[in-house]
Amino acid sequence: MSLPLAAACLLAGVSAAAFVAALFYPFLAGTHSTARGRTLARMLGGTGQHAVETTRSAKRAQAIALRLVAEERRMKQTTRLSEKLAFAGLGWSSRRYAATAGGLGVCVFLTGLLLRVPPGASLSAAMVIAAVLPSQGLAFLARRRQKRFLAGLSGAIDIIVRGARSGLSLPDCLAMVASDAAPAVRREFAPVIAQLRAGVPLSSAIDRLAARMPVPELRFFALVVAIQSQTGGNFTDTLANLATVLRERERLAAKVRIASAEVKTSAITIGAMPFVVVGATAFLTPDYIAMLWQEEAGRRLIGIAALWMMVGIAVLRRMARIEA
Repeated sequence: MSLPLAAACLLAGVSAAAFVAALFYPFLAGTHSTARGRTLARMLGGTGQHAVETTRSAKRAQAIALRLVAEERRMKQTTRLSEKLAFAGLGWSSRRYAATAGGLGVCVFLTGLLLRVPPGASLSAAMVIAAVLPSQGLAFLARRRQKRFLAGLSGAIDIIVRGARSGLSLPDCLAMVASDAAPAVRREFAPVIAQLRAGVPLSSAIDRLAARMPVPELRFFALVVAIQSQTGGNFTDTLANLATVLRERERLAAKVRIASAEVKTSAITIGAMPFVVVGATAFLTPDYIAMLWQEEAGRRLIGIAALWMMVGIAVLRRMARIEA
């Protein structure tokens, strides 16, 4: 037999052996692992049952954490208009929001016609403003509501920690938060107490609170409460660490505001300068600048300048905003 033929036969034999081993490996490994598990169980005796219970508790806590993370991801991906209104703290319906945005667009369109702006340009400006301005207003209200809530959340968690260490139950600690915490926090925790009195489970009530106020700190608080209600255990140290982190973030945010004050002042000055120049020119030499609203070309220039001014102000706001 030649050398290449012998090498080919050897390679074919090795491949066949590997295929058979891969085919029967799960059966052999399962038998071996089962026997090893039985031997370990006989060696551990009663301790094995405790380890199994601990593993089940850890798996249950992990399942709760994964469910909360999946819900938060779904909430970020599918944020509807009703959810945006709830995040902003408005009790509006979707129809009322649509009517308000439509009325704003109509006002902008009529104002453009009164200023003798071409109907096409007025309609375009009205559609852009009606689509962008209300949405930005909701985002602004939601950010302001979340900042006020986070400013008082550390104090509320301190109340819960002190109450739990003194022997009070978690619902009693939440009732103290709903009555003694900061106004922004009391407003959010009051529905939780009402739901608990109506028989709603604690974890469900906290989940609804986290859905109304989508901040990571509150989601972490809901995760701690859900794990504690399912598996038990002491959670005061975890909440105390969360309160410490919140206070450190507040200090860091204060330092950032101080550091970015110069940038914001420069942005405000640059944004206000065109309006100041136009007002001063109109007051000192009105005949020189009157062509902007008397001539057709001047009105078009006003529309173009206003559009670019809005874009410039938006860019300046993004540049001056520093997230802590």
